[in-house]
Amino acid sequence: MSNSHDKLATRLGIILTKLNLGEKFSIDDLIEEFGVSEKQI
Repeated sequence: MSNSHDKLATRLGIILTKLNLGEKFSIDDLIEEFGVSEKQI
């Protein structure tokens, strides 16, 4: 279970970094980048 939490934390960190840098992206962009479902985003 810790591994899934690590992946979630990594995704959140990347998303927050993108937002902090002013990047614009869509849910579909994130789904493609991370290879997960919309529910997991």
